[in-house]
Amino acid sequence: GSRIAAMPPKKAKGFLAPLRRLYDWTLSWADHPAGSWALFVLAGMEVIFFPIPTDTLGIALSAGKPKRSFWFVAVATAGTVCGAALGYLIGAGLWSLAGDFIQAHLVSPEQIEWVREKTSENVFLFVLAAAFTPLPDKVVTLAGGFLHIAFLPFLLAMGLGKGLRFLCWGIPIYLLGSKVKAWIDKYFDIAVMLGFVLLVGGFFALKFLHS
Repeated sequence: GSRIAAMPPKKAKGFLAPLRRLYDWTLSWADHPAGSWALFVLAGMEVIFFPIPTDTLGIALSAGKPKRSFWFVAVATAGTVCGAALGYLIGAGLWSLAGDFIQAHLVSPEQIEWVREKTSENVFLFVLAAAFTPLPDKVVTLAGGFLHIAFLPFLLAMGLGKGLRFLCWGIPIYLLGSKVKAWIDKYFDIAVMLGFVLLVGGFFALKFLHS
């Protein structure tokens, strides 16, 4: 193998150490039948309420088994579509029962109005852009259901946007294989911090866009 691939994994220190152990544990799921199911469930939960990006598990699974990268992309996309449909139905049908909880913990009234304004212009393009970027998906799915935006364009755009986003890591890992895993091992701290910045940036971007 290459010199980089032969290097031992870099050990994360401090508060990143638990994340490093979680990453190593996740890699062990690549050959496990339940690994794909875990990815499917995480993708579905992310678009409703879960704050951890699906990309984290998808990248780890693909790094452990690069030639199955496109399979993991497909699983993550399918999970996203199912979760988006469920989130839409929750927003459309359960608001009268859990509306106060949803607005207190998941989607604010200001965010609902922002989604109303953007979807009135073009539902498909708005959801497509939101799915591809780090913007919190729960805002689009729950508010979209509450506002009863066009369901089919919403679902198609969510699947396409997420699928394209997942391909951004699926293709390089498929082509480069072990080199990507070696890079993650070597620069784990930087990769985690970059992911955290993107996640936080998505929330700040959402706040700025509808302010």
